[in-house]
Amino acid sequence: MGGIAATLALASIAALSWRWSIAIPVVWAFNVWGTLDLLNAYYMGVTKIQDPGLFGAGIYIPALYVPLLLVSHVLVFMILVRSGSEEETA
Repeated sequence: MGGIAATLALASIAALSWRWSIAIPVVWAFNVWGTLDLLNAYYMGVTKIQDPGLFGAGIYIPALYVPLLLVSHVLVFMILVRSGSEEETA
């Protein structure tokens, strides 16, 4: 699943950089898929790891990086919703 999220992220970057007409739908697709992928990975990590001590430094991934990435996805959702409501009023 992570490979799809990475591909959609790169497509989103390209679409926004080159101002493609489908840029916003591509960003929506990436943000929804990426959020679901992160939530799934976090759930699997929390429920499947029997001894977190064996994870070593890898414990920082679910403890630090996943929440930071989820916050960035929430911020992008806020921007997308706000830009959509501005287009409706214009």
